Amino acid sequence: MDQNFALVQRPAAYSWEALTTLLATDQETAPIEIQFPRPVIVLSAYPSICVVGGDDSLPVPTLDDLLVKIEIDRGQESRLTSRFDTVQSNGVGTMPNVTLGSYKDTTGGARVMNYDLGSKGSRPLMTVTYSWKRLISGGPYYQDIQVGLVFHCNFGE
Repeated sequence: MDQNFALVQRPAAYSWEALTTLLATDQETAPIEIQFPRPVIVLSAYPSICVVGGDDSLPVPTLDDLLVKIEIDRGQESRLTSRFDTVQSNGVGTMPNVTLGSYKDTTGGARVMNYDLGSKGSRPLMTVTYSWKRLISGGPYYQDIQVGLVFHCNFGE
């Protein structure tokens, strides 16, 4: 039997945001941790950026110029931003990032997720890391930005 889900935003009582600064001279931010007080249902996510400095002659990046990596419980086999594992030549696994702009829906609103995170009695941990899609060598290519991804949530069970 097929299931049809309407992509509508449900009301969310809580919001947590992974917010940091990404300098034009850095390739990647430090991981930002969000420790939820109890299990949550992540109903949607909304990305944003704003300029905070740098060379005014450089362009302002768009959400599609940035990548995001979202890991659950510190990068164990649970992550939200890769579908397949890749392995480097030294055998170490990597977790591919995805374009930050993918966290907006087709009309520019928050991306509906409906993701249960955590189990009874747990305090789930989410780690978010941002990076430039373009490698910095030869850069900077953009102005410095503040980048964020807000998660709209309700408490789970």
